[in-house]
Amino acid sequence: SDVCSSDLVFAIINIIANLPSFNFCVDIISHYKWQYFCLSFCFIFGFIYFSFFNKKSIIFLIISFIICLINYSDINKFYAKTVSNNDTGIKIGLFNVLTENENYDLLLEEIEQNNPDIVILQEVDWEWLEHIEKIKSEYPYFVEFPRTDNFGIALYSKLKFENSEILSWTQHQLPVIKIRSIYNNSPFELYAIHTLPPVGKKYITIRNEMLKKIQEIVTTTKTNLILSGDWNTTIYSNAYKQYIAKSGMIDVQSSKGLHTGSWATYYIPFMRIPLEHIVVNKEIKINSCYLGNNFKSDHLPLYAILEF
Repeated sequence: SDVCSSDLVFAIINIIANLPSFNFCVDIISHYKWQYFCLSFCFIFGFIYFSFFNKKSIIFLIISFIICLINYSDINKFYAKTVSNNDTGIKIGLFNVLTENENYDLLLEEIEQNNPDIVILQEVDWEWLEHIEKIKSEYPYFVEFPRTDNFGIALYSKLKFENSEILSWTQHQLPVIKIRSIYNNSPFELYAIHTLPPVGKKYITIRNEMLKKIQEIVTTTKTNLILSGDWNTTIYSNAYKQYIAKSGMIDVQSSKGLHTGSWATYYIPFMRIPLEHIVVNKEIKINSCYLGNNFKSDHLPLYAILEF
């Protein structure tokens, strides 16, 4: 039947999603584990209904149940943690603005409404920085590195920097902002990182090179550490599992209730995937995290309230 054929295709997709490969197709398919988990329930209930009339459908019911368990196991590894929903602490706001987006005032309204202590902007060019110049009245400490290729980056802070620098990663010289500051008498380091998208073998290799550098930072940093940005991967991908999950850092996406993805805003919410990341070491407590409002970018903003 059409339902059995669809379930067979669904099973093949799930097998591919779990292959230990960094191939472009495997990488893309691996990001939708939450959606696969939900869809597997549809097949289960469908085959429970059909099994009363066709015993062969019991085989496909078992296949659907196995798919459900596999995806649940993957999801549970990340969503087994909780947050306190406490509004006290340092608030980080992460925004991929989309370079061609011209809704500058909507971004400023979003920032004003949510009032983060540190604002991280990605995909900024010179025009973006010109239109949001007034943000500096509230955020007097800043680092800016505009570019026209969707990899410009900027960081604005209410907290004074002890030091700040712009690092250049990989052969593409992608800018990474590093700051050191103090919150609640505790020093911390924050990195703002935007990786290349996994569109082809070369870009996947470079993205993974950046994820590996993140892993190296984790192993060598002895202070409170916050890593953030659009990393063009999700917590379910093989790349994330290899370079980030094994590092012992905690991703705010792992907090219960944040299943909805941040990209792409033109998709229905069910099909969005979480490309935005704010990752902290175990010494930092995640008090709250949530997605913000659509300001006409293709990404939703991500906020996290942290305490240390």
